Amino acid sequence: MFGFILTLVGCSKEETVQAPALPPLESMQISFENFSTSKKGIAGNTNFNTAALHAVVWHSLIAGTLVVPMAAFNESFKHQAVVKDESRWAWPYDFSIGTMVYNAELGATFSNGVYDWQLRISKSAGFQNFIWITGTMNQNGSSGNWLIYESPLNPIAILKIEWSKNTDGSIHFVKYETLKIGSASYGSTLECGKNDITEFDTYFKITNNARNSVVEIEFNSNIHNGRIKDNLNFSDSDWHCWNYQKFDISCE
Repeated sequence: MFGFILTLVGCSKEETVQAPALPPLESMQISFENFSTSKKGIAGNTNFNTAALHAVVWHSLIAGTLVVPMAAFNESFKHQAVVKDESRWAWPYDFSIGTMVYNAELGATFSNGVYDWQLRISKSAGFQNFIWITGTMNQNGSSGNWLIYESPLNPIAILKIEWSKNTDGSIHFVKYETLKIGSASYGSTLECGKNDITEFDTYFKITNNARNSVVEIEFNSNIHNGRIKDNLNFSDSDWHCWNYQKFDISCE
């Protein structure tokens, strides 16, 4: 009987130190695939191309900001956690970008129902232990946020990401906000998520702080038809639609 009690206690302790599931990759990296092929210069594609231009601007901004930390975060999914104690874990590993070699450690600490995350990156023969990303995640892993810092030479927060996922594990929404004071994009946001509308299952909502504008884009991620509201470019507040071939059509 005494041995049985010890076994139960041992199992319970083992469960408490089990590493959490990593936040989903999509919490940091959304897909711009729907806008990867434009029909620039072809008559009759104004609506799609206007939406694609907004997507390209944000894709460039995010990709330029996240080259090193995104590569590091991608690599973390290939490695097992090291248990540091009952509430702390680490994922140490090396990764490369071209000829550049880096060392990273993604760390998680659990306290008061919240996981706190830190991604430290070192460059071979370069900077050491730079905290490039911090973040939080709730206990069941359904929502969280990230802060991305610019670089070891300028360690300021430049991008905030909020995210949540559905019960099936798919991403519900991701929202980016630019934080770098003085930049042309400061205070602007991109929110990407899933709609309840069958015809247009995905949406982008883009705010431009400098222009005081809001752009709404909705599209079908399988068929690739969609629509856009952009009062600055179209001088109205109506939907402007395109079909699966990305040609302009009337909105029904």
